[in-house]
Amino acid sequence: MDELEFDLLNRTGRSILHELHNVEIKRLVDFIKSNLYNRHNKEIIERDRWTIWIGIKVGD
Repeated sequence: MDELEFDLLNRTGRSILHELHNVEIKRLVDFIKSNLYNRHNKEIIERDRWTIWIGIKVGD
C-alpha cells in the first residue's frame, strides 16, 4: 500500500472523505488506482497544501 492509498483509506487530516462509508472509500481508492496508475504508469506524489485565512474587521 503506498502513501496516498494509506492516507485516503485512513481519511488522514481534515478531509471530506469522513463522509464516506468504508465500502465507498475503498471503491474510490480502487477507482483512482485503476484510472491514474494504469493510464500513466507513474507514482502519484501527494503534496499537502495549506491555506491560511485571516479576517480583519473594518469599522462599523
